[in-house]
Amino acid sequence: QHADGLYNDTFTTLRHISGWVIAPTQAQKDAWHGEQIPWLADMKAALGTKWLIANTTWPWQPSTYMDWKDDDFLPYLDGTQMEGAFHEPWKTSDKVPTPAQWDYQMRMYQRNLDQDKVVVMFSAMKDYPSTDVVRKWESFAFASYLLKADGKLAHLRWGKVNQQDISPFLDIPVGEPTGQAYKSGGVWQRDFTAGKALVNPSESSYTLDLSSGFRTFEGKPISRVTLGPWTGLILLR
Repeated sequence: QHADGLYNDTFTTLRHISGWVIAPTQAQKDAWHGEQIPWLADMKAALGTKWLIANTTWPWQPSTYMDWKDDDFLPYLDGTQMEGAFHEPWKTSDKVPTPAQWDYQMRMYQRNLDQDKVVVMFSAMKDYPSTDVVRKWESFAFASYLLKADGKLAHLRWGKVNQQDISPFLDIPVGEPTGQAYKSGGVWQRDFTAGKALVNPSESSYTLDLSSGFRTFEGKPISRVTLGPWTGLILLR
């Protein structure tokens, strides 16, 4: 009775993994899917105003591996988790997403916000080879998150699998957003009262000239920046 809600670590389909259901038939998949909806409806009714969050938003586009999106589940939930947003925590640091994958994740991010649903994004990598590599992916994940963050429904978790990494870098005081994200110079950007987020979710590099008054997280003034492939940058004013 003291909990704020329930987190359900379910998936949108039966998985082809040893120990679960191996090579399920379509009938088994459909039956499982159909059973989840009344279960979630009953659970939400029992919880009342308390949250019901499920791990049902996949970080990649639907395919034969994932036979349906979690749109069917969303009406019965207060939100979903995207396990593997921006970089999948079970993959090593050299395994990058694809532009299509990042675009799909951002669409699912916006979908939840549009429906007033919580979205919890879990981002990390399996290995931590150096501080620079950790900072690169932290920056990319945090800047991507900031492109749509609303201060209410959107949440980002960064950390190794089964281990949260509390980094001061993920608490940069950028202030309040002054508008929506936009794409300029090949880079996604969003302006804040005390900072700016930039994301390059592509395999190309882009160089931008910035207006005066920006500085890096470390305090260094900056007026021109090159964002390499899969790079995120948060600047302060």
